[in-house]
Amino acid sequence: MTRPALASLPALCALLAHLASHTACGAGNSPSPATAPPQPAAPPAATTATAITESAPAASGPLHLTVRGPECEARLGPEGAPVKLGLTGPCAIMRDHKGNAQTYRYGDAGGVQVYVIVGAMKGECGAAAQGLLVRGTEMKASALIQRGSYKCPKVGLDEKDYWMFAHK
Repeated sequence: MTRPALASLPALCALLAHLASHTACGAGNSPSPATAPPQPAAPPAATTATAITESAPAASGPLHLTVRGPECEARLGPEGAPVKLGLTGPCAIMRDHKGNAQTYRYGDAGGVQVYVIVGAMKGECGAAAQGLLVRGTEMKASALIQRGSYKCPKVGLDEKDYWMFAHK
């Protein structure tokens, strides 16, 4: 086989098509290009939202988490605008010992209700956490993102962490 010159776009396309037809299948077995099943094209990750990964009840509608590309987003109710979080997916909502979404409300912070979202999940725990601040039908991400210690959504979190998200 001769090596095509990469000076032209058609030559580059031909090379890519040739490389794509050679896939390994098991231990040293290589399928014939005619028998290899066609693979569906993957949607662009940066613009495609995955399905709702988790939900929790909130006073003004259900709180939904999704992942768009590598980033987590939250939405309040089916019509709410998405709020981008500073967390990479997968993400989860912090839960109490009964499995309910753990939340605290702070009157001294304007009556905000705080949910904690855990991101960069690996197994049962994640490497980062951010507060989701809900006031009526308005929702925003906290400026504070905790990094450096693992948070486990099924274990819950200390109330002082919720206070920090609401007041920073």
